[in-house]
Amino acid sequence: MSEPLPHLLVAVAFGAMDSSVFTVAKVLGSSLMRSLFSGDQMIFHNRPMPLFKSERRQLEEVILGLTLPNESSGERERVRQGSFFRVLERIEVQPRQWVIVAGGPGIALRNIDHLLPSEECGSYPPREVDFYWAELGGKAPAGTASPGFWAVRGENLPMVLRHWESALAVAGPGWKENGVAIWSEVVRGLPLAKKRFECGEVVSPCPSSMDWMAVSDAAFVSLWNWPEKESLGFLQALYFGTYLGDSQGTMLNVLEA
Repeated sequence: MSEPLPHLLVAVAFGAMDSSVFTVAKVLGSSLMRSLFSGDQMIFHNRPMPLFKSERRQLEEVILGLTLPNESSGERERVRQGSFFRVLERIEVQPRQWVIVAGGPGIALRNIDHLLPSEECGSYPPREVDFYWAELGGKAPAGTASPGFWAVRGENLPMVLRHWESALAVAGPGWKENGVAIWSEVVRGLPLAKKRFECGEVVSPCPSSMDWMAVSDAAFVSLWNWPEKESLGFLQALYFGTYLGDSQGTMLNVLEA
């Protein structure tokens, strides 16, 4: 039996040179490594220097010479979204390989390998699924898909991108205001076997109405469309509390010594 293909998680962090998106991307990469994610990572960003001072096994940084325009936030978002599509289109993956797309700020609080079926199925393989999606939390209607975290078989990635890009083109310049609704329609219309990630494992909370117990129990937390400042602060709190804190307050005692 051939070796199963490793999952590939892809994240894109494009911002101004003083933007916090690079720190947010570093939180994501660090959390995946600390939680012993067995797959590979690719982080695309436009920071002139690497996010990490030393190379990390299973993590590849791809630095692009992208400069975001200084015009309106709408124009910046248009360029950023277009670059997001171009980046995903250039990824080389095997047809049956799982590609996990972290489309916004996020953090792994536990190992996420179990979110996708293993190819080592033995005599009783799971029902075939080609696309997994996460539900948006907060006050969003039930069944609303979050663009911040999803997974697809490599052979179907180009088709998903075509559907999404076409839907945004139809929506026009004001697509950002209805981005979640557009993505939900795209997910519903995909001609693929689809399944939502297991309940409670991927959480996409709303900052104004958050269930802390659900967040703390999740394997992955996606902060889709959170304000930049708030997402950075919350992710750092989750990261330090999860990986550097303990019930005895050892790190706090060291810092306050």
